[in-house]
Amino acid sequence: SSEIANIAQRYITRDKVVAMVGDPCTGLTKVAADIAQKNQVVIFSAGATGAEVVEIGDFVFRNTMLDTVAVPVVVDWMMNEKQWNKFAVITSLNNGYSTALTPIFEQEIEAQGGTIVLQESINDKETDFSAQITKLKGVDADVLVFTGYYTEAALIMKEAQKQGLDIPMVGGDGLYGQDLLKLGGDAVEEKVFLYCGFSADQPSEQTAKFVEKYRELYNEEPDMFSAQYYDAVMILAYAMEQANSSDPKVFKDEIAKLKDYPGVSGNTTIRENREPIKSPVYVVTAKDGVFPSLVTKIPVNID
Repeated sequence: SSEIANIAQRYITRDKVVAMVGDPCTGLTKVAADIAQKNQVVIFSAGATGAEVVEIGDFVFRNTMLDTVAVPVVVDWMMNEKQWNKFAVITSLNNGYSTALTPIFEQEIEAQGGTIVLQESINDKETDFSAQITKLKGVDADVLVFTGYYTEAALIMKEAQKQGLDIPMVGGDGLYGQDLLKLGGDAVEEKVFLYCGFSADQPSEQTAKFVEKYRELYNEEPDMFSAQYYDAVMILAYAMEQANSSDPKVFKDEIAKLKDYPGVSGNTTIRENREPIKSPVYVVTAKDGVFPSLVTKIPVNID
């Protein structure tokens, strides 16, 4: 974090930037946001989903798919589309993302009338999940909600497969990564579902153009972060244009007023608390050796 502090400071004092597009990690974003706020420079995170980011101050924004926006929509999808009503929940205790996401899922499951039949925990970097899967086999769960990262998700699903347990897993964008498929193979294909803020499948005209250009430039598929970073830069440019000014003290107000901005990762509205609400929520899985593969996109009620 001292490295990110130095980089942020250097951008501001040496390069005289008026805006920074922030790190995908919440912890590091907060470090840079503190510095940006003190210097009255806009910081826009295209990845941080954790709590207490925009609260740092009125120069701090993000355009990520927030867990508090996505989880209600995804729980509704699980219960009404998939008819999964009995939930097992596994949390990674040494992972701040996971410990923050678990209560959001648990509250929403209870609010929508679901039942939590098992609460288990692991730690990141562990590799033996046989005890947790044995416990999971002893309860009648329809689905496993895992709030950690893709590495452990893949290993948990491989252990379930090894023990002959056939259960789907649902999680947040912490499960988003090619390694989910590389590590998990057929144990995760069409078994692990996660929500995120972007999919290149079934694109709008604008998204299709972005995907095509991205492939031309980098010879690979754009991921969620590529799309959100692109949108962040375009939103900053749009705000400066609307304000007719590149002074952060002036154009930050235009970001704060953003409503239904049509980006390549979906539409973004900035609410009064400077938090984004995005639509749609994308649910993706790994399928036929490809990740991510779109399962569904669910519109979010912006009002």
